Amino acid sequence: YDHLGTGRLQGTYYHFWADMQFRFNFFNPADRVGQWIADYVAARGGFVLGVTRARHRPEQPYGWVNNVYNAGYYDYRLRGGAREEFLLGFYSRLAFAMSRHVYVASEGSPLIGYNTRNGGWVSPQYSFPNSAANAETLSLLRSMLVLEELENNIETGDIHLMKGVPRAWLEDGKKTRVTGAVTYFGPLSFAVDSQAGRGAITATIEPPSRDPWRSIVLWLPHPAKAPIRRVTVNGVEHRDFDAREGRVQLLHGPARFSVGVAY
Repeated sequence: YDHLGTGRLQGTYYHFWADMQFRFNFFNPADRVGQWIADYVAARGGFVLGVTRARHRPEQPYGWVNNVYNAGYYDYRLRGGAREEFLLGFYSRLAFAMSRHVYVASEGSPLIGYNTRNGGWVSPQYSFPNSAANAETLSLLRSMLVLEELENNIETGDIHLMKGVPRAWLEDGKKTRVTGAVTYFGPLSFAVDSQAGRGAITATIEPPSRDPWRSIVLWLPHPAKAPIRRVTVNGVEHRDFDAREGRVQLLHGPARFSVGVAY
């Protein structure tokens, strides 16, 4: 079969244009056409190790990747609940599409070479840095932690927290802190502390002060995939959760949420 980097199933501009439609939230996660386009891009060689393929350059020994054109695709997958696929896209950027030591991205670069040659120190040879590529990486990190739900490109009022984080981030003793995150409804802060070793994860949330947000959806999947047994919110038993997915829904109301989850 063809070489992984220079094979005949090369990504071309159809992938870039498809990604732009996802980036503009042109499709909802449940739209059949949107799902078909996403599946087609993935099945027809649009990616190599999670990074967007670029056209082959005969003068280069390895195939090229383009680091500006995949955030929309992976954001669309996360909106549809595909956390593992989203994480492949995020971490493949760090591994293959950014310089080894300073995490700077270009628009196009060899799949193999620039992030390892000369000790991994980036050179200006491939148009570094590219502000769009670096901004997309930060945008994916933001989606991992804070993601407003959209329908027909209009906010529904549901704000998802921790929807894209790896389960490893919730291992025993680990902490996640977000302070003053900008949202459509004003700044939001939250903190998550894992005591997974004794079957518990806690979170405190300071929601946005500006209406009309309607709910906060907190995702706390157990690192060992244990189901949720019990949830308390501000010291009161709370029933609005999905035990298998690790999802807790908090309706608009309190100025501060203190959430305790038992597994």
